[in-house]
Amino acid sequence: KQWYQRRVAITAGDVQRFPDCVKLLDHLGLYLRDHAKVRILVISEMGEPLVDVNSWEVMEKLHKLAEPERFTHIRLQKSPALEFLLFEGLFQDREIMSYVIKNTNNSKFKAQGSNVVLTVKIKEDSYDYPTVDEWETYFKTINGKRNWSECHPGERADTVIIKNLPTKWYSLDSNNPKPCERFLRDAFALYGTIRKVDYEDCVEDGELGDDITALGNQFGIPLTFNAYIQYQNYAHFKAAMSGLKGKQLMRLFPGQKPTFSPFVVDYERNGFLTDKKHRLRKLERERLAEEAKRKHEAYMRQQNELMKKQLEKRQRKKRKMEEKKLEDAKRKAKGPKRKKKNKSDIGHSEMKQIENLEDECKQVAAKLLKGIMLKIAANERERLLKQREDVLKRYSEQKKLAEEAKRKHEAYMRQQNELMKKQLEKRQRKKRKMEEKKLEDAKRKAKGPKRKKKNKSDIGHSEMKQIENLEDECKQVAAKLLKGIMLKIAANERERLLKQREDVLKRYSEQKKRQEEEKKMVEEDKAKNVEAMRVREKELRERLMKKFKQFEEKKQKSTDCDSALIPLL
Repeated sequence: KQWYQRRVAITAGDVQRFPDCVKLLDHLGLYLRDHAKVRILVISEMGEPLVDVNSWEVMEKLHKLAEPERFTHIRLQKSPALEFLLFEGLFQDREIMSYVIKNTNNSKFKAQGSNVVLTVKIKEDSYDYPTVDEWETYFKTINGKRNWSECHPGERADTVIIKNLPTKWYSLDSNNPKPCERFLRDAFALYGTIRKVDYEDCVEDGELGDDITALGNQFGIPLTFNAYIQYQNYAHFKAAMSGLKGKQLMRLFPGQKPTFSPFVVDYERNGFLTDKKHRLRKLERERLAEEAKRKHEAYMRQQNELMKKQLEKRQRKKRKMEEKKLEDAKRKAKGPKRKKKNKSDIGHSEMKQIENLEDECKQVAAKLLKGIMLKIAANERERLLKQREDVLKRYSEQKKLAEEAKRKHEAYMRQQNELMKKQLEKRQRKKRKMEEKKLEDAKRKAKGPKRKKKNKSDIGHSEMKQIENLEDECKQVAAKLLKGIMLKIAANERERLLKQREDVLKRYSEQKKRQEEEKKMVEEDKAKNVEAMRVREKELRERLMKKFKQFEEKKQKSTDCDSALIPLL
């Protein structure tokens, strides 16, 4: 009892009470926590088939057995036969899970409407989670089929799918909940730098916890969404996959109890965040947004027209009411009706007084009408100004987010361009130096060893001509040698490239052989698993048949004993 009271007294005011928490977003109160998953097997004690047993009644009984604790989520899995019932359950904490397993394992109860005694067996469940070998083999096989390459993002192991995330937990506006990409980036940047983020609305029955279903699905807004997070490096992707294994989302605010939401993690297989698909999706969203805007504008026009008509009707009614009031006031002011005097009997001064009174009544009526219209106009203006301020606030927030993203992108592109320029300049310098060295070496070889220069006074005219001819011949020989050297270099380069091509082809053939061997191994493993499952099914059937025969023999023995005792009695 003391332990249970301590567990109930936990509130979200202190995060230190949850030592296994991993912080995602502080200002939204989002944390990661270890998942507690359980597999529950319900079997009849005598091995009878569970034909008359209702699964909903069994689930209610399991909830009662788990008291004072409770399941956050429980569902029936598809059983191969009516010999047993298989359930999958989730808890908020591993401590609660161990407590429930201790208390409810091997417990027995009777099914309603039948005398079948059922036994419950609870065990901690292992998680179906993708491994490193799975995604590596998948992308190796798929790259050849779809002409994908590991150089392009989205066509390699770099995108994580997180399914069944609650929309309200990642939204800016609680009245119109839509997932905010900035919140997703900030939350999952815990594992590394993110390249792209996108989301997809979904609602899958049976995959949500009881705490999340309480949020409701008002006005057709989707309850959950699938987040697609693309990391820049393979190492960051791998860290995210290992970090999210066996976790669940927890929302924690001061003065409130924590709420939990399970989610499913997988790697993306269909190139959802490739540049082409992302661009097409963006264009489609823009088109849909424009259509929605047009419909909204048309709806607002209709509403404004209706409002104008209603205002006109109200104004007419008010005028009629005021005219009636004025007529009643005139009648009261005049007093009881008297006989009309002939114009000949009424004097000139009396006629003027009557006309003045009528003018005053008209002026009062006009002032009253003006005051009423001004009040209506002021109220309408205030309402429109408030609407305008709200729209401007939303627009300014969106504009700021867009500008921040644009600045970051421009800074990143500048850095990339500068790095590319520096690399190109280094390569060009190296090439120039290599060419200059080759030319200098060729010239030295063509010239031969250095000789001492003779003075012009010691050399004759004929000797000068011979020297000039020899220099020309040397230049021609040097040019021929240079051509030969360049041809040799080109031949060597060609041989090197051919060797590289052969090596690549050999590697490709080896990879293909490995893939075929892996496929064969996988098929053999599948066949072995199928055979093992069949053997298990046969063994189970034999056991059940033996138990059924034993039960029938006991029945027959009891009937034989009764038949023998009846004549004696």
